[in-house]
Amino acid sequence: MEEHIIKYLTGTISNKELNDLKNWVQAPENKKLFLDFVKTNQELDLAYSLIDTDLAFLQVKRLITSKESRPFIRVLKYAAIILLFFSIGFSFYSSFVKDENLTKNNIALRLGNGDLKVIDERKEIEIRNHKGDIIARYDGEVLLYVIGVNKDFKNTHHELTVSYGKQFTVQLSDGSLVFVNSGSKLEFPIALNNKATRNVFLEGEAFFEVKKNKLAPFIVHTKDMNVQVLGTKFNVLSYQNDKNTSVVLKEGSVGITKSSEAFNKKNGVVITSGEQVVFEDDTFLVNKVSVEKYVAWKDGYLFFKNDKFEDIIKKLERYYNIDIENDYVELNDIRFTGSFTKEPVNEVLDVFTELSPFKYQVNGNKVVIKSIVK
Repeated sequence: MEEHIIKYLTGTISNKELNDLKNWVQAPENKKLFLDFVKTNQELDLAYSLIDTDLAFLQVKRLITSKESRPFIRVLKYAAIILLFFSIGFSFYSSFVKDENLTKNNIALRLGNGDLKVIDERKEIEIRNHKGDIIARYDGEVLLYVIGVNKDFKNTHHELTVSYGKQFTVQLSDGSLVFVNSGSKLEFPIALNNKATRNVFLEGEAFFEVKKNKLAPFIVHTKDMNVQVLGTKFNVLSYQNDKNTSVVLKEGSVGITKSSEAFNKKNGVVITSGEQVVFEDDTFLVNKVSVEKYVAWKDGYLFFKNDKFEDIIKKLERYYNIDIENDYVELNDIRFTGSFTKEPVNEVLDVFTELSPFKYQVNGNKVVIKSIVK
């Protein structure tokens, strides 16, 4: 984390590094690590000068009214460092809370400078760089990144966050379309090079229609696997709280490796249309599947085919932006089949109760499921 801290203090940290650092500073044990780093790392001493540690020292000194000895002054300097640490920690916390409030129930775009922009799906907007150039337009349906104008910003990334209960579509600067599902994050360069690898990062679920380019492989990075293609259509499912990551291919072929490895024929797998690969217990499992089941969400409806109820609950929570508490645990392993389009959640649950009786109560965004047997 040393490099992350320096980058943060000097204003050169990336969005991904900033998120990592936010999580790191929350742990109390990192306080000692931080102070040890301050005392031993010259680079950080330089970074501190940029944010005026002398001022922090003076602010602490004003709290002392009596005349100080030199040993105590040394202690006071460390007190200034501690004050600075808590100041940074509070800044992270405040930023984190603010970001949480903005992204909750919204579609939000984090820009290259760290600013967070909430996208109102009902309004057309333009997104500009610091020069005033339009780099993307939202037309009420798709966020379209302009091809060509962003070439000077090839290292600048944007991060799209889609809350539960919503879906969103973005067209990348190479013309590739990405349909982003509820509760997902997609990080991508605003300028994709047509002669170099196109890297994007996904947490959640998205359907990709990748523009074909033999000179520029397209790689989707997830927590467990990397998906490499030249041009094809496929769905990636990789939520943080799901135990498995999977890919379902609609058209073409894709190569898949573990997230820590580069793709080659020895350590990866290749799937073709109508196949699914699941990463489970550090192993790739390949199956023939009905593609419609896995991509129905993109067209606005839910499709279950012999799915466990515990998996259905997760999809309902994301689709309707609700919290489901299932106190009838025997339901979890029961499998259901059904298709739903925009029906209220109570109507969906009513269908399941006819197939396997249970009772439920809806209170705002909270649903509690119980057995009908007392």
